[in-house]
Amino acid sequence: MRGFKDNIPPISYAIEYVQKVFQEHSKLFGCDFVDMPVVEESDLYFRTSGDASDVCNKELFEVRKWQGEFESWVLRPEGTASCMRAVKEHSLLQHYRFLRLAYFAPMFRYNRPQKGRYRQFLHAGWEFIGQEVGDLEVIIGAVEFIKKFNIDITLEINSIGTANDRTQYRKQLREFFNLDDQTDPLKILDKSEDFSNIPHMEINKGDADNFNRLKELLQENEIQFVHNPYLVRGLDYYNALVFELKAKSTNQTILAGGRYDGLMEQIGGSKVCAIGFAAGVDRIIEHMEYNHVNEKIAIIGLDNEQYTLQVAKKLRTSGHSCVVFWNLDLKKALSEANKQKYKYVVICGEKEAKEQTFIVKNLEDRTEFLASLDAPFDLC
Repeated sequence: MRGFKDNIPPISYAIEYVQKVFQEHSKLFGCDFVDMPVVEESDLYFRTSGDASDVCNKELFEVRKWQGEFESWVLRPEGTASCMRAVKEHSLLQHYRFLRLAYFAPMFRYNRPQKGRYRQFLHAGWEFIGQEVGDLEVIIGAVEFIKKFNIDITLEINSIGTANDRTQYRKQLREFFNLDDQTDPLKILDKSEDFSNIPHMEINKGDADNFNRLKELLQENEIQFVHNPYLVRGLDYYNALVFELKAKSTNQTILAGGRYDGLMEQIGGSKVCAIGFAAGVDRIIEHMEYNHVNEKIAIIGLDNEQYTLQVAKKLRTSGHSCVVFWNLDLKKALSEANKQKYKYVVICGEKEAKEQTFIVKNLEDRTEFLASLDAPFDLC
């Protein structure tokens, strides 16, 4: 289907690698992993994203069922609202003062497919909930995560103030662009490339002071950044700090985030401070260099099936992943192992079965050694 893709090797290997790096990195920052349903009630996103947002108007995969009245569900378009819904539903903030949650999960949006943008895509996200302070740490965590893939990035930051600040800015932009009341000028700003003479947003003193302090802290921590006064977010629940990490080679946004201190109120809870980000896994993979190393061992069983299974059990008990090549002669088996880029092959035939041994061959340096079925086994 258009906008959907099969993730097969080597892409599936790359996804596994990104997930492993993200899990390890998230644990260093004290995150607990959560897994929310793929399907959510439609109202969750109409309440949180804004009725006028592209997510609600153009990009939702919606399912409706008639039971006296329409019941409506959607395939999850982003993780933040789902995460906050789960926190509220399970009363987590009644048990803990703050939460650090992470997820690695598929999202769905009905948008125009293009390079790096699909209708089903993977997000790696953080949500730090219940802490007033955390902007700097989340940005540091985001930058360090993307840099693990050797991607040269630019950090762009901005403050979009409060909802009232944005309302006043929208009025100012409507006059500047000569727009009607039905058009959201922030959408035009979000897609614009020419910012000549466009007025900047005036934000309240509190958010302005916090933003200036953040810039000082970034400089003190030697984190390079660009203040982009026209950086906004496409979802209405963001306030104050917003940021993006863009690949310098393509100018594509790889990771984006910000504060959403009013989101819990929008879904019926109490006000709580929160900040987070989501990284596009597909875009990370498209920008990183990755060479999959086949760590599996190919076992070439010749003549003796039972002994071949004994050798396989030995290797697996020793912690090695292995694949048995059945019904192939030695020449064809070695050719297949080279094609699939195995580093090691194990050869066991009738002679080895009688002696309770097996041959371990390194296909990279062409060395080999004889191992015993009864002795401890280690490739190091």
